[in-house]
Amino acid sequence: MSFESENKNVEKIVVSNKTYYLVGTSHISENSVKLVKEVIERVQPDTVSIELDKKRYEKYTNSNQWGNTDIIKIIKEKKLVVLISNIVYSAYQKKLANTKGTTQAGELIQAVKSAKEIGANIQLIDRDIQVTFKRMWRHLSFLEKPKLFMTFFTEFDDIEQDKLEEYLESDSFDKVFISFGPFTIYWYAVFIVFGIIIGYFVANRRAKRAALPEDTIVDLLLYGLPVSIISARLYYVLFELPLYIDDPLSIFKIWEGGLAIHGGLIGAVLTGVIYCKKKHLSFWNVADVVAPSIVIGQIIGRWGNFLFMTQKIMQLVNIPMTKKTKK
Repeated sequence: MSFESENKNVEKIVVSNKTYYLVGTSHISENSVKLVKEVIERVQPDTVSIELDKKRYEKYTNSNQWGNTDIIKIIKEKKLVVLISNIVYSAYQKKLANTKGTTQAGELIQAVKSAKEIGANIQLIDRDIQVTFKRMWRHLSFLEKPKLFMTFFTEFDDIEQDKLEEYLESDSFDKVFISFGPFTIYWYAVFIVFGIIIGYFVANRRAKRAALPEDTIVDLLLYGLPVSIISARLYYVLFELPLYIDDPLSIFKIWEGGLAIHGGLIGAVLTGVIYCKKKHLSFWNVADVVAPSIVIGQIIGRWGNFLFMTQKIMQLVNIPMTKKTKK
């Protein structure tokens, strides 16, 4: 019996007296890892073609990828959104793989390893992921773009909801993005920053269409962000005052959590009113420009909260919602 007839995911093709084996895999399947290893060891090909581009190949083979990332260069080349999108998707793919006890892109890593073991040439045959993402991004409508990000977190094939929820609440779900010395950056914070960046680009584009002064959005962001953080903290402390009576200094420990969106919105509105008055701008025109960005930022931030801080969006209650009465 031929090898390809033993497995439906392996197809043999002969072209110009050259034999090719096509191996269908899944990026989060342990069976795919075993299949790739078995095919390469049995066929002993002279060349192994892998569905990777150079950047992703270096990512999987270089453990110090973050240390070699030139953030300044990425910002100047306007690739920050693409970078963060890749990071977010890659991170969640890793979480998805962990729920099944596998390794993210394990079959690709195994292909590289097995190819080196038999001395085969390695060919990277995938197009640069940034080129693919940019082309796709340009063809999406304004409403389709946020839907794209939502699919990163809502497509869970073959995963039971109760098991996924149990995993999200377990200690094995890594909430830390990166740690250096005494400082720790959580994935939730990354989502918030990502939401701010996306919101800025959307607001800046709308501001140009509305013929607002060039620096309007930048100024509002620089003034409004710190004011909103302070007002969000004050609002939270005001309604949770008993928690801080015995330790007033803990009020300043905002890194431990405790920011209320209602307070943040109040701070943002006050900043906008004062700024527009000083710059002789219509507050309502400016509010119309930035309102969608606030919603987008809140949506992205909430997803980070739900996914990585295990905060529930909804909760079951046992209070009566309706009452039946006699006629």
